[in-house]
Amino acid sequence: MFIVNYESLDKSKLFFCKSPNLMKFLTEHKGLNFISSKQEDDSWKLIWFFLKSEELNSCLAEWRLNKETGNMLFPK
Repeated sequence: MFIVNYESLDKSKLFFCKSPNLMKFLTEHKGLNFISSKQEDDSWKLIWFFLKSEELNSCLAEWRLNKETGNMLFPK
């Protein structure tokens, strides 16, 4: 599901991802799908929007643990 007008959604139910490596981890390695994306006006960087869920929380916890232990999939 891809949502064009993400502004209409409750922002407390969205996770804003600004890291290309984290987005790649969530989508390619964990199979999650972002629901929308936006390009920031001032920096031209992309932001991906994910719906908050237990599965997302679990993936983010794994990402944080991997980051703390230095067991990252992607180089720094």
